[in-house]
Amino acid sequence: MSKKVSKLEEKQSILKTLEYNQDAMDYIQNKIYKLDNQYRAFPEDKEILTELNINKYILFSLDYLDKCYNDRLKFLGVFKV
Repeated sequence: MSKKVSKLEEKQSILKTLEYNQDAMDYIQNKIYKLDNQYRAFPEDKEILTELNINKYILFSLDYLDKCYNDRLKFLGVFKV
């Protein structure tokens, strides 16, 4: 049995999720910055490049989720986040 979630509960849940998502994006952006600096120092290190590319993909995915959450909030009537 699924429980019907009110719009208010959904809004609150999405807003909390957006906070966590932003924390994750900040963490990954810092990781990318550090990996990018390491790769500039050691451009022959393919392991660093692989990790850098994976983290860039994670950031891309988190950014997409952020947009989806914000679109849903707009649909629910929340226009400023």
